[in-house]
Amino acid sequence: MFIDIVASSQKAAAKKVSVGDPITFADDFEVLNGNVAVARAFDDRVGTWAVIEALRLAAGGRVKLKCAIYACSSVQEEMGLHGAAMSVANVRPDAAIAVDVTHATDTPGIEIKQHGEIKMGKGPTVSIGRENHPVLTDRLRKIAKQKKIDVQIETFSLTGGTNAYAIWTKQGGVPSAILSIPNRYMHTTVEMLDLKDLQRTADLLAAFCLDIKKGERFKVKVQ
Repeated sequence: MFIDIVASSQKAAAKKVSVGDPITFADDFEVLNGNVAVARAFDDRVGTWAVIEALRLAAGGRVKLKCAIYACSSVQEEMGLHGAAMSVANVRPDAAIAVDVTHATDTPGIEIKQHGEIKMGKGPTVSIGRENHPVLTDRLRKIAKQKKIDVQIETFSLTGGTNAYAIWTKQGGVPSAILSIPNRYMHTTVEMLDLKDLQRTADLLAAFCLDIKKGERFKVKVQ
C-alpha cells in the first residue's frame, strides 16, 4: 500500500510525516496543500462545477456572447450514456463539449505506455480521435495557447467513453469534443485533483464560448 500525501520528493514527505506515524482513513473533502483536494465522487461533480463556472465567466465578461449556451448535467453516464442521448435530442446543438475527468497516470502502478502520460496539475486534457471533432479540438488548443492556459493532449479512450460518445453520431453528426480534468484514484472515496486544473477547465470552456462567431458552423474544410 502507498499513501499519497502530495509530496514531490522524499525530503518533502519527511517534513509532513515520519516512519511509524499512525494513520486514519477519512472520506470527507479535504485540501492537502493549498490547491490539491481529495474527496469522494469528484467524478463527475467537478465537471458540473466547471461548466457552471464557465457559464458565469462567459455571461459576466466584457465580451458579449454571440451564441446560445446550453448546459446539461446528464444522468446514467456510467450506465450507457442515456441522459446525454436524450439531452442532445432536446437541445439539438450545433456543437457539444463534454466535461469529465480523466485518469491521472502519474502514480505508482499505472503503465504509462498503455494509458498515456497525464499529470495532475498540468491542466485539463483535450482528447483527439473518434468522437472528438478535429475543428473543435484544434480550436480549443488554439484558444488555450492564446489565453496561456495549460492543457494536455490525450487520445480517445479504448476502455470507456464520456457523454460525447452518445452525442457525436446524433442528428446526422454533432461536432463534439471532450475536456477532461486529471483525477487520481477515480471511482474511489479518495479521488484527488488539483483545483488549478479545475479552474483552467472552466476558463478554457468560457473562452471557447466567447470565441464563437454568430452563425458559425464547425466543419472540416476539404482541400
